[in-house]
Order: sequence, then structure tokens, then C-alpha cells
Amino acid sequence: EDNSGITPPGATELPKTSTKTITTVKAKYQGDKATATLSSSVANSAIKRQQAEAKKNGKETDDVAITVKVDTKKAKEFAFNLPKATIAELMKNRVGEVGVSSGMVTTSLDLNALKEIRKQSTKDITITITKVNANDLSASTKKKIGKRPIYGFSITDKTGKKITKFGKGKIRVSIPYKLAAKEKADNLVIYYINANGKAVEVPNSVYSRESKTISFATNHLSKFAVGYKG
Repeated sequence: EDNSGITPPGATELPKTSTKTITTVKAKYQGDKATATLSSSVANSAIKRQQAEAKKNGKETDDVAITVKVDTKKAKEFAFNLPKATIAELMKNRVGEVGVSSGMVTTSLDLNALKEIRKQSTKDITITITKVNANDLSASTKKKIGKRPIYGFSITDKTGKKITKFGKGKIRVSIPYKLAAKEKADNLVIYYINANGKAVEVPNSVYSRESKTISFATNHLSKFAVGYKG
């Protein structure tokens, strides 16, 4: 089975954070596309708050994380901008994780992923999350997924260059999903849709009944879907 590029979440967990700063950024809409930006000044303010908290608790700075909260429930596509100055600020201060929580999904990048992005491009970066129409998939893939959510993920720089692999870096994704009648949490899986349109199971995805999300970790980007076995 083709599991290349997929890393189980258990192997990619960051250290327990001493604090997680949540910063709210307002999205701008153009039709059904939402856009939001984490500016270097907002990032710097969040970092300073965390550094003070970490110092008080005797923790290292890279034990902390920033989560940007954006309401994008009305959007079919969401673009989250990380300007080069923001990435420099995050790397300089060794922030362990930066994430964005939207109405679609929650996505976070660890410090190694940011370093890998910076190796491949020194320009502004955009993380794009798109709702994928199941009609664009093959019949066999559609059967595995049914009417469950499918999202496409990409990272590009200002010139349009795609960054799809992140070396030792990890990206964690949580997709909201409410169990249907008669569905069992243990039978839920995540599939990634490979270049041939085939649905390949991602090992060790985890469903949380508390948050009603299914989570997984990866070191490459693609289309990912919630599926069900059984």
C-alpha cells in the first residue's frame, strides 16, 4: 500500500505546550473565497505574550504555539497568508507551532516545516484550503468517501511556486466531522487522494468525540478526505 509521505500522528506530536496563544484575525471575502493574513506585528505581540508566560512557567519558547482563529464557514476556499516577515519572526523566536483554525479545518505547521518552507522559498507564503467536489473523483474513490468532507491543501509562494514536501517538518490537520447514525468512530479513516486519483488510507488518524474532529499528521500536501471502513 502506498503510504509514502505520510507520518502517523503519534510520531509527530509536539511537546506539551505551556501556553497556546489564540489570536483572532478577520477574514476578507471575495465571493466564496476568504483570505486572512498573520502580520509580523500580530505574530510578534503573540510571541511576546508567550515568552513571558513560558518564562514564568520555566519552559522553553519552542514549547509554545500560536493558533490564528478565522471564521470562514461561508467560504469554499480559504487562503491564509504568512508574509516572509512573519515567518522570520516565528523562526527567530523558535515558536514550536503555528496554526490556523477556520470554519473548515484546523491546520498547523511545526518549526521544522517552517524551516523547510524557508529553504524552498524566501517569499511570502499562502496556505490554501479548498472544499473539493466529490464529483471530481473516480467512482471507486467516491464509493469509499460517500458524502463525507474532502479538502485540498496547498502551500505556494508569491510567485505561485508550489511547496508540497516538508522534510522532517510536520503538518497536522483536524477536520470537523459529526458521526452519522450507526457510524462507529473506530471505523472512520482519512484518505489522501494520490496523483492517480486513488484513495490511500492515512495510518493512525484519530477521532475525538469531544471536539467532533478527525486528526492526522503528514509531511506532504494533497487532497484529504474522511472515509469509513465497515
